[in-house]
Amino acid sequence: MRTSPSVYLNVTSCIVNAIAYIVNAIAYIVNATAYIVNAMACIVNAMACIVNATAYIVNATACIVNVMACIVKSRQTSAVL
Repeated sequence: MRTSPSVYLNVTSCIVNAIAYIVNAIAYIVNATAYIVNAMACIVNAMACIVNATAYIVNATACIVNVMACIVKSRQTSAVL
C-alpha cells in the first residue's frame, strides 16, 4: 500500500507552518526584549530627571535662604543707621 502524494503535501505544509510559527515566536521574543530595553532606558531617564529636579529644588531653597539672610542683614544695617 503506497502513501498518497497528498499525505506528503500535508506533512510538508505542516513542517513549513511549524517553522513559520517558530520564526514568528523568535521575532516576538526579539521585539519584547527591545521593548524591555527601551522601558529600562526610559526608567533610567526618569530617575535622572528626578535627581535633576531634586537638585533644582535644593538650589532654589538655598537661593531663598540666601535672599532672606540678605534681607535680614539689610534691615539690621538700616536699623543701625
